[in-house]
Amino acid sequence: MDLEFTGSTLFIHTLRIFASLCLIILSGCAKGGSSETSLSSKQAFIPTCGARVENDLVLSGHQGVMREVAIQAIGDDLILVNFKSATTNKPFLIQLEGISTTHLSLNQKALLRETIAKYSSGLFIINEPNPCSFNASDESPVIAAQLVRYNEENQIENLSEKLLSLGLAKPAVTHCGDNILSDCLQALPVKEINSAQTISRVHWNPESKLTGKLEILTDAYNVRIAIKGKLSSRSKFNEGPTGEYPSTARFNYGGCAYGNSKVYFYDEYDRPIKLADGSAFLRITNSCEKRTFNF
Repeated sequence: MDLEFTGSTLFIHTLRIFASLCLIILSGCAKGGSSETSLSSKQAFIPTCGARVENDLVLSGHQGVMREVAIQAIGDDLILVNFKSATTNKPFLIQLEGISTTHLSLNQKALLRETIAKYSSGLFIINEPNPCSFNASDESPVIAAQLVRYNEENQIENLSEKLLSLGLAKPAVTHCGDNILSDCLQALPVKEINSAQTISRVHWNPESKLTGKLEILTDAYNVRIAIKGKLSSRSKFNEGPTGEYPSTARFNYGGCAYGNSKVYFYDEYDRPIKLADGSAFLRITNSCEKRTFNF
């Protein structure tokens, strides 16, 4: 059957499941071809898999099986959408086909929701004659679906692949098992999620004047820090600038307590921040010594 969802039961279930989610309410493999529809994308990306139509992968054409949708709300794993033009326009829940986001931290899931919202205009759903459906944890019906859009070259871009390219998802077999799209997505290189920032200077102060305990200053913004070694701990929330450094991280112990350690840096979305020399961490060999590191 087509992706038509009717009845008050579905609508009530849909609202109930999203009451427990953090919502954002919004105001190479594939074949080419010709297409009459062209939707502009300011930040186009080059798709590899395109869209699955029946048992084929395509990069263009096939408007007959595509219906424009509007995103109403975005949860951690599910998206609430409705058709933009339909006689019955009740929203329904979908899960993006071929990917999983369950491994993301809470802050990374916030970035995921912001990213989906950013790419929410001009989206189409591939209309399946027999859509794969399953029940969410509260028994609300969900369908596994593809959301796609057109780029400036008039080629189909799959939102599942976009999230993979940003490191915000991993390839996964969804509830309906493997198909030609999930096989293609699983063959793509796995993208690690990393911050766009880099750190060029770090100041290690084992006894700060304010607390008498360790503080670490960095020249990036909103930095959170994890120390792994003799004593492992994470910093408190970033406390803003100190002098010429935009970020200040404070800890519960003096610097000497940490011994020989590795120091890792993260942004506000829990994305690792690399040092300017490409290193993933800073090695501390004398934690009692006040020192400034430059990279």
